Amino acid sequence: MPYINRAKTKTDGTTAVMLRITIDGKKTVMATGICCAPDKWDAKNGMILSPSKDANMLKALLCRAEQTYQMLVNEKGVVSAELLKNHLNGSTHTIRMLLETGEEERERLRSRNAKGTYDASRSYQSNLREYVRSLGREDIPLVEVTEQFGEDYKMYLKRTKSLMPGTINHNLSWLNKLLYTAVDKEIIRTNPLEDVAYEKEQSELEIRYLTREQMKRLMSMPYDRPRKELVRRILIFTAFTGLAYVDVCGLHPEHIGVNADGERYIRKKRQKSGVESFIPLHPVAGQILDLYNITDNTRPVFPITYSRSMITKEIHAIGRDLGLTGLLGHHQLRHTYGTMLSSEGICMESIAKMMGHSNIRNTQKYAQITTRRISQEMDKLIQRRKEKGLITAETIK
Repeated sequence: MPYINRAKTKTDGTTAVMLRITIDGKKTVMATGICCAPDKWDAKNGMILSPSKDANMLKALLCRAEQTYQMLVNEKGVVSAELLKNHLNGSTHTIRMLLETGEEERERLRSRNAKGTYDASRSYQSNLREYVRSLGREDIPLVEVTEQFGEDYKMYLKRTKSLMPGTINHNLSWLNKLLYTAVDKEIIRTNPLEDVAYEKEQSELEIRYLTREQMKRLMSMPYDRPRKELVRRILIFTAFTGLAYVDVCGLHPEHIGVNADGERYIRKKRQKSGVESFIPLHPVAGQILDLYNITDNTRPVFPITYSRSMITKEIHAIGRDLGLTGLLGHHQLRHTYGTMLSSEGICMESIAKMMGHSNIRNTQKYAQITTRRISQEMDKLIQRRKEKGLITAETIK
């Protein structure tokens, strides 16, 4: 069905005529190369009112569209809106390669200004490309993607890339998205990865955090490289404030206040939940703040001018320096803050307020961690006393 966008007119007062193609409930739009004055357009019938060259061109295009549709039905037995559009535009090429489909999807995200998703997709697409190349291929036809391909890719992410379960699942989601896009365009009939299971992520009781010993080491190992040192300070700051990464980036001097006793605090709404955090400022966090911008509210406190991926690489490198077996993530420092508060006996309601939790059940996991850790430490103490002969069967009775 032809239509015009009356809100977009050219300097000569005309606007472009577009063709909306709908087949089996799926839509696509193509430019016709025809223009029309808004007052000469019959919106009800989708045509130009007065006889003209443009009116004849539009009629010819609609006639060709019908003929092309019938031709595709006769030859292929099936036709999609995208396929018909490609034929009308003189192009019968449909992207049928996996990595090529990924690049097209990234371009679509960029054009929609979906910056966060677009930036994240860079890593997902890069991992997928590396895996395809590890198979000795530059790209792979979508019709050759199988369930085994998905299982092998998951194992590659786990063993070769050493990614955490959550990150593996994000990468699998990207691959699934590309395959479902191909299904929508009728390039493949079904998504072959539908039965590929996602990785089981850590339960609430398996939250990863830094121990006091690891925190002491982190605080005592400054770096010469400015970027890595900035990241180290941000990690320490997070361990003593509990701010998520996005909230650290959005921290401005206006979020820092002073109470009647002259003690500083941070009051800021979490970007994720909109819940306000109220954080009394620990002296260590205060010392870090004083190294950066705490006066000019037109600029954030921390000069984070690097991409998230670059920051993540530095965090991983710091984790290796700490001797961690898994990858260190910024959120582990937020968990460190919650665990530290719970260990000090601070009530759940206060911890929830400081961490900006919208539901106290999110806070109670730190109490569960503390209880489990105390139990484990008591078991170790009892075992040591048994080994020294300080606890016997008689003593236990």
